[in-house]
Amino acid sequence: MKIKSILLAALLLGSTGAFAQKGELSKAKSKYSSFATLTGGAVEKLPELAMKELGEAKEAIDKAAAHEKTKDLPETWTYLALINSEYAIINQKAGKAPEGEASYKAAGEAFLKAKSLNEGTEEAEIKGNMERAGSLLANYEIGNGVKAFETNNFEAAYTAFNNGLTYMPGDSILTLYAGIAAQNSQKYDEAIAKFKQLIPKS
Repeated sequence: MKIKSILLAALLLGSTGAFAQKGELSKAKSKYSSFATLTGGAVEKLPELAMKELGEAKEAIDKAAAHEKTKDLPETWTYLALINSEYAIINQKAGKAPEGEASYKAAGEAFLKAKSLNEGTEEAEIKGNMERAGSLLANYEIGNGVKAFETNNFEAAYTAFNNGLTYMPGDSILTLYAGIAAQNSQKYDEAIAKFKQLIPKS
């Protein structure tokens, strides 16, 4: 009888732990949804409550990403990419370069893992979240590229615009900017390759 009680207790504890971590994923989703509603997609001059919600979303998704039961779920990595990409662009716009770069790095790594885990999915929510994360990361690189271009650092500008294409493949603006930056940095082969991509296919 005692052995059965011990086994039942262990089973319940294990189930509770798994539920708790899935609860962290649900909390991250809920808090991010609240953040998105409060901001309406904006990335500057955000309400204090919105930043509080984003902070709680990040705390929850970090816990979910560290736990054995939820660390390999596609949804976990999608939200990890999404939440960190929001922080990356918010910090960049606020002039907080080190914080922005750290969030961008975390978001980029999570985005690539989420992309591989979500391959072939047709789930609208996941696709929408990946598109939002990709757009934010690409815009972060556009910001870097424009800043480099303004200081005539065309090679750095080319690298930034080209990196942006990792997150928004085939985007015409990024492709054009990358081509112009390549031309200005005398990377003529790369410039021609980019410009050719802009020619409409018959």
